[in-house]
Amino acid sequence: MTADERQILLGIVERASQELSVEVPEVIAEVGPVYVRSTAATDVTPMLSFKPHPSMMPVRPEEIWMHDRGDGVRKETLFKLYNRRSEVIFYREGWFSDDLTIVEHWGTCGSRGEARSHTHTDKSNARKTYDRLKKVAYEAGFRAIPLSEHAKLVVEYPVAETKAETDLERRHALEDLLDELTGWLGLGHVDGSSIGSGTMEVLSYVVDFQTAKAAIVEALSETAFLDFNRIYRAAT
Repeated sequence: MTADERQILLGIVERASQELSVEVPEVIAEVGPVYVRSTAATDVTPMLSFKPHPSMMPVRPEEIWMHDRGDGVRKETLFKLYNRRSEVIFYREGWFSDDLTIVEHWGTCGSRGEARSHTHTDKSNARKTYDRLKKVAYEAGFRAIPLSEHAKLVVEYPVAETKAETDLERRHALEDLLDELTGWLGLGHVDGSSIGSGTMEVLSYVVDFQTAKAAIVEALSETAFLDFNRIYRAAT
């Protein structure tokens, strides 16, 4: 499978998972087992196959389902859904700020939009509110945008080798600022940073590069981080 084919497949899987998380079908067709063969080498990707191998043990879907019904299953705590209308992208998202409180956030990409908190007295009702908000957004035409379809936005700064400790602190502060900014503007999230060869870079995954770039330039102009070299789109 080529890199492009892999990205397309990942996008299909992500969309399907979002649809299923909103409403589980009444009838689920039986599928055959999938075999995964791992290796001790850290630089080798585990092999996936639909045919058995002597060293593989098959696990059927119904066995996984029975296992996941336990209390140890990890439940979703955040959703981000989008709806493009003409040249404008609208977002709706929700997350657990704690076990009993759901934050609902909506608006147009590039704006802070509006937010509302829903506080409950028990976890069960909090989960029901979360699921309801997600389902309402989905029924209104909002869908997840797979990470494979996000743009990679990089903000680059000059650094001096003699100020390594100061630059490291500044790098972490910039990561926090951009992560909060891209999150509250419905644009995406920060995915890390790097420093070396005289520059410092912070990478963000965003749903619309031009909108994100304009919003970040405007926001940084009012902070101590206005001295960036450039903001550019990295290759995917």
